[in-house]
Amino acid sequence: MEKPSDTLAVPAPVAPVAASWKDAWQLPALAGSLLLLVGGIVAAFLTAPTPNYGAGLAEAQHLVEAQEYEAAIETLNARVVPFVGSGVFTEDQVREFHLLVARSIAKGQKEKGLDREENNRTITSEFSEVEKLGGKLGPEDVGLLSDALISLGELDKATDRVATIPDDHRDRRIALYMRLIDRALAPPKPEEERAIELLSTLLADPGIGGETRVWALARQTEIALNRGFAEDAIAKLLRTMPRLMHTDSPEVGELFLLLGRAYIETGANDEAAQQLARAAELIPQSSISFAQLQLLLARIDEGRNDLTVAKDRYVFVLANFAETAELMPALLGLAEVSAALEQFDESVEQYTRLVDAMKQGSTSPRATPEIVGRSLMSRFADQMSRNDAATALKFGDLAEALFGIDAAPPEVLVGLAEAHRRLAEEVLPPRRPDEETLVKLAELDPATQAQVRQHLVSSGAYFRAHADRVVVTDSARYAQSLWGAADMFDRAGDLDAARAAFREFVTAFPGDARQAEAKFRMGQAAQTRGDFEEATTLYRELLQADATSDLGPWADASYVPLAQTLLLDGDPKNDAEAERLLQSVVGGAVGGTETPNFRNAVFELGQYYYLTGQHERAIERLEEMVARFPEHNKILGVRYRLADSYRRSAAQIDQRLKEAMPDSQRQELIAKRTDRLRKALVMFEQVRAGLEARDERRRTALEEIQLRNSYFYLGDCAFDLKDDELAIRHYDAAKERYPKDPASLVAMIQIVNAHVRQGDMKRAAAANERAKRFFDSLPDSVWDDPNLPMSRKDWERWLGSTVELARPGGSAPATASAPGAEGPN
Repeated sequence: MEKPSDTLAVPAPVAPVAASWKDAWQLPALAGSLLLLVGGIVAAFLTAPTPNYGAGLAEAQHLVEAQEYEAAIETLNARVVPFVGSGVFTEDQVREFHLLVARSIAKGQKEKGLDREENNRTITSEFSEVEKLGGKLGPEDVGLLSDALISLGELDKATDRVATIPDDHRDRRIALYMRLIDRALAPPKPEEERAIELLSTLLADPGIGGETRVWALARQTEIALNRGFAEDAIAKLLRTMPRLMHTDSPEVGELFLLLGRAYIETGANDEAAQQLARAAELIPQSSISFAQLQLLLARIDEGRNDLTVAKDRYVFVLANFAETAELMPALLGLAEVSAALEQFDESVEQYTRLVDAMKQGSTSPRATPEIVGRSLMSRFADQMSRNDAATALKFGDLAEALFGIDAAPPEVLVGLAEAHRRLAEEVLPPRRPDEETLVKLAELDPATQAQVRQHLVSSGAYFRAHADRVVVTDSARYAQSLWGAADMFDRAGDLDAARAAFREFVTAFPGDARQAEAKFRMGQAAQTRGDFEEATTLYRELLQADATSDLGPWADASYVPLAQTLLLDGDPKNDAEAERLLQSVVGGAVGGTETPNFRNAVFELGQYYYLTGQHERAIERLEEMVARFPEHNKILGVRYRLADSYRRSAAQIDQRLKEAMPDSQRQELIAKRTDRLRKALVMFEQVRAGLEARDERRRTALEEIQLRNSYFYLGDCAFDLKDDELAIRHYDAAKERYPKDPASLVAMIQIVNAHVRQGDMKRAAAANERAKRFFDSLPDSVWDDPNLPMSRKDWERWLGSTVELARPGGSAPATASAPGAEGPN
């Protein structure tokens, strides 16, 4: 044979192969008759019976011999079935009836291209009745029975029957052995040992022809290749094929095809290409083997990096052999080569088609769930190494869809967990001991926040599933995934799931270096949930353990949270301890004064003093916070508390100024009060501007209150400085910003007071009428809100101004208030 070229072009499209009986026969009338037989042979028809009972059998026999099987079945139904069992037939006639039924259905469905389970069961049942009645089945009937048994998967019974077919019907016996072998090798559960035994029986027959030996050798080679014995397959083919070269049949072409496949599997692509070129000369383009040839050539093209050519071959197979068993390996090849060409959308599309087909029951030994799963995870790993977690996740999701979450291999679960984690961390970096991840998450816009939280929760769920999967088999991976689950749930704010995972970790791995961090984060979760007792216990354990062992940053990080829980637990007896803890950190005793712990302690101590009315101490710590940490994520809240501390400090000075004191001390206090109010003005304006600049969707409820109060307190500070024009401007801005808010009454009242103090009683009276109308429009319940920026002093001022306006002529008051007397509480 002349040596062919090892380079083959992609063929032009050919007509698709029709592989479905539905394509050949859309309206199976025979099936209706067969189903009638299946439904009940003793069903009676209303037609009048003919007196000559045996004539119906004779006519049916004649019709079967004439290959008119459907007519034979109709005759049996109409003229014989109604009388079976009535005693009018002899035993021989009953046996003949069952034989005719079996033959009519077996040959009839074969003629129509059908192979239905219900028909095959009727065939085996009817032949069994023949034998029960003493009948002997001839070779042809044994063949029909064996065919039905093979279709039903009863291969042991079929093998026993086929073995009884004599040599003078060798062709029938050989065809049945070949069908038995094909059925044994069929997916989804090939029985290779059975096939090997059947092949040995077939090849032991000295009467088989060359083409049959070629076919048997091809099946033996397939089995060897499926078992991974490519070298053995090559050796056997090279020794055997020279004796078979007397024919140029497609069967020999299949041997060259298999030899090429074997070379590919040993990495010898050049030798493979040579054998496949020989196969191409013998295999018709319309045959399934030609599709297999194209798939093997595509693998060689991929090995040579001719990816576009390989892709064309896969597309050719899908276009021309989509209804064959080559669909699935073609989809797999196209998906892989598309990914190699960085055509990831197309790759995902083909993998999706493949996974969908597999979920609907399609199988192939060259595209098993294990093979496809490995392929998907290889694409997944490639994309993760390219830092493209979003694309990687598409491949990972398909792997999960292929297996289902409960059956997915562990590497799929941990891969999906890592991908979701990486996507979350592209927006939200990993936390450090001093950070409050939930606060950072809350700072994101709502859409991004939801997306990040979903990635974190999904990552945690996959880590949790992976941990459960490997808990018995791999302690190290169990620990790593359990930690990953706890970490992700914690960062997502799923406090219950985080607590459970951290607790399991602490119990399962007492010697792990992450014990301290686990306890700290359990404390954080408990604190966030409001379980201050549990949180306090965990933080104290860390501080106590740190005295005997180095816990790294986690003991130091526990000082401020412990102080927070003590201040929040509703027990004032331990507030002094909380203050001491914070002071120790602020004093530099816990890691110095350049650490995040120091910053957090300054913040908490300032807030503690603010909330307990220790305004001078609050001002000291809050000023330090603003000066040293202007970029802190809570800086606007710090500025608000500092501004309010200035304002309240000025109010306290007002009260002191009512006392008797030396003039020098009085002047000093007046100056201090003025300074406090001016600083409050500046700071409230910074808060107002900063919060207005923030996206309102990202402002918290507390920030909304601080924004509103800043508007009104700007007016109050100007009013207390006796800058009435500035006060009126700020109050006007406040009521315009909050026209329906009950707090607007404060602005209206203060505008009245400012006009009265200016002596402009006409404008004061008009403003007072507006204030009264607004007041009358509000229900009494609104004044129960403790967050309203309106104190008793504000009501007293309004009452005083109303009294002045009620005097005859609406004159201004005869005497002025003492300095600072109008300051708010």
